Amino acid sequence: MSQNQPLRVGGVPEHFNLPWHLAIESGDASRCGREVVWAEYSTGTGAMLADLAAGQLDLAILLTEGAALGLARKMPIEAVSLYTTSPLIWGVHVPADSRFQNLADLKAARYGISRPGSGSHLMSLAMAMQEGWPTADLEFEIVDDLPGAITAFDEGRADVFLWEHFTTQPAVDAGHFRRIDDFIAPWPAWVVCTGRQSGQQQHAAIASLFAIVVEHAGRLIAASDGAAMIAERYGLQQATVLQWLSKTQWVDRHTPAGSALALAREMLQKADAI
Repeated sequence: MSQNQPLRVGGVPEHFNLPWHLAIESGDASRCGREVVWAEYSTGTGAMLADLAAGQLDLAILLTEGAALGLARKMPIEAVSLYTTSPLIWGVHVPADSRFQNLADLKAARYGISRPGSGSHLMSLAMAMQEGWPTADLEFEIVDDLPGAITAFDEGRADVFLWEHFTTQPAVDAGHFRRIDDFIAPWPAWVVCTGRQSGQQQHAAIASLFAIVVEHAGRLIAASDGAAMIAERYGLQQATVLQWLSKTQWVDRHTPAGSALALAREMLQKADAI
């Protein structure tokens, strides 16, 4: 890729990725020597994996389990670094008027997922495995994204939907969802990945960009108005944001992702996802 072409970065439209937006909006991202273009993926990790492998993206912030799946399938991607050291808290949601009351009720439920290979898909399998259910018996309904899950619930096409706890809080507050439990992934939540076709100059630009984003993550944590900024930008209550911040830790430097990916791959193999 020419040095004149922008770096195309993909990520979900969630508060975890605010440091990337702040780096781009402030102009600091350009210090990496390239223009940086952000691509929003409301459908999540599965869609980013496909575009990263196809060369449609240069860099993506993927769920660790999705990155592990892509690497296990020999997709042309490479893990650059962990992005967070804290795990993702997956809310386990059912329709507000659902007959389901606890996890034990969900063995034969229909699971809404954004797409095959997405976090919502893989973590449904991981949760079933943890509960001792046959993963081959799970039934999946593709709903695309969070609004799609609300529609699928309203239309009776899905019974349960796993999505990040704090992102779904407005849907819970509005009565679209009822959260019956949380499922916490046993590994760090996010990994930064690049396409394997990246050259040496591109790797250097990506390393520089990531260091800039890490700086912005540190500033965000330290800012007195950080929680208020996140709440306003993502339509959350400030109390919800403060709770999320207390459970979230971004890396403060390049951090190898190998052990996290190995742990995720081991669980996905046990759950017959790989």
